[in-house]
Amino acid sequence: MNKSPLSLAFLSSMFAMAAVPSTQATLLLHYSFDSNSAGELSNGTSISNLGVGPAGAFTSGSNGGSGSIVTSGVNFGGSALRLSPADNGHQLRGAPHIAVSVSLAQAGLSGSTPYTMMAWVNFDNRTGDNMIFGQLDGATLHHGSRNGNVHFGQWGDDLGPDQGFNFDNQAGTWHHVAYVNEANQNQSIYWDGVLIGGPAGGGSAGDMELNQPAAIGTANNGGSFAGLLDEVRIYDSAMSASEIQSVMTLVPEPATATFAGLLGLAGLMVRRRRATL
Repeated sequence: MNKSPLSLAFLSSMFAMAAVPSTQATLLLHYSFDSNSAGELSNGTSISNLGVGPAGAFTSGSNGGSGSIVTSGVNFGGSALRLSPADNGHQLRGAPHIAVSVSLAQAGLSGSTPYTMMAWVNFDNRTGDNMIFGQLDGATLHHGSRNGNVHFGQWGDDLGPDQGFNFDNQAGTWHHVAYVNEANQNQSIYWDGVLIGGPAGGGSAGDMELNQPAAIGTANNGGSFAGLLDEVRIYDSAMSASEIQSVMTLVPEPATATFAGLLGLAGLMVRRRRATL
């Protein structure tokens, strides 16, 4: 996603903080999708990683479906990824996804280590599991949406509708979501930079299969993602609200997202308009 002068000016005037969390977190993964040309992705297409890890690879999935790069027509100043499974309910390697090329263990992540996973997201629907972050085998990581509600899943240590947490995924509109895990296995979910759930959990997450490859856009339990993703990031730190807001505001606001909750924290309401491309 391209950074506009307006967004950078807004950042410097509104947030006196660094773009990188104060804890010096490592940015393990960052897919902006701006280096890929617009259009349908071929199976195996490399997806540049602006973090410290290797590039990812788009995989169309064994059950059909497609992925494509779309541009400012989806309200961003750069490019975004659209994933379109053949139908809802596919999972793991059967759904179109990005293979991250490393496992959670290789990235130094587990249910007992701090991490933050975040993305700009526009869900297509409220049907079943639509998982942004997952793995390619087994009953493991599953962060996204479940039955139309935002969901944080570590298999046995979840925060979502199964535990009575019901926050609508607001399908059809762009929003920023961040999933934060603390070292004590407490989870929090931030929506447009505002805490909406947690800290909660504190379970064992003992069934997480840390040696399985990580993925974007698929997980177990029928977790195929359908919709749009942009600025997908993973940090090895449990970020605070201000740190999430700092990263979130580095990029132009999608036209359909609402920041009343975020900016209300400072008692201000600011609306920015992205230049027409």
